[in-house]
Amino acid sequence: GQTAWGEPIEEKTVVTDDEGVADFGQLAPGNYVAEEVDVDLEKYLPVAPQSFTITGDEEDGQIIELNFENKPIDSLEISKQDGTTGEELPGAKLLLTDKETGEIIDQWTSTETPHMVSGLEFGRVVILRETLPPEGFATASEVEITVGSQEKVVMVDELTQVVISKQDAAGSEELEGASLRVIDPVTMEVMDEWISGGEPHMIEGLVEGKEYTLIEDQAPIGYRIAKSINFTVGVDSEVVMVDEHVSGVETGDFNYILPLFVLAVLAAGVMAAAAIRRRWRRDA
Repeated sequence: GQTAWGEPIEEKTVVTDDEGVADFGQLAPGNYVAEEVDVDLEKYLPVAPQSFTITGDEEDGQIIELNFENKPIDSLEISKQDGTTGEELPGAKLLLTDKETGEIIDQWTSTETPHMVSGLEFGRVVILRETLPPEGFATASEVEITVGSQEKVVMVDELTQVVISKQDAAGSEELEGASLRVIDPVTMEVMDEWISGGEPHMIEGLVEGKEYTLIEDQAPIGYRIAKSINFTVGVDSEVVMVDEHVSGVETGDFNYILPLFVLAVLAAGVMAAAAIRRRWRRDA
């Protein structure tokens, strides 16, 4: 470091005693850095250097105590977190294996607190895998870890995402005004429903690996209702439903016929009323 009057401080090395204490004795006022220069890295994780300042203003002198805590390298803290909240995510099934041999070192289900794995060998390369994410989350990518390189590993899960696009068969632009819904084909539960707009619609939190059905209940005026589409979360990240233009009046096209039917009924009513009125006048 450097003294308060700008002179460099000569490097000094002290070995810890039986109680783990290294006493550097009296030091001149100034700025210092204390660091470990010799620790058994086959047993313990190294600790970052620490800076401290001696002012020399105190009447009885100034005592500085620094704590260096070397954690054993045979342990690893593994945290499974929600990518949205940053909090621990319970319910994920995790597996830790040896990269070289494939041996299973540990397997567990995540809880509201990080998981500790002990008895690891320094320098050993291990693989952290998620075998089953919590419902509504996508499986995270595996993580490769060299034992001793870090104390804590964080694996993050994001919500599943499926993008649904409603398009005109004549082009690739979004088609507005279609009434759509996604259901669970087993329970018939409606997972989401909306009217298509100028941008694709995103659904989050569907169960990975599960099949759902996209249904069009009503097409925009001038279009036929499209056939329903089955898709699987995780396999299909984007679903495109296309609507065809209606060419003339076609049997069974309710969206097109309904307005004409209403007009025809109204016209028939008006004509019938006029005929009755004329007949009444002739009889009178």
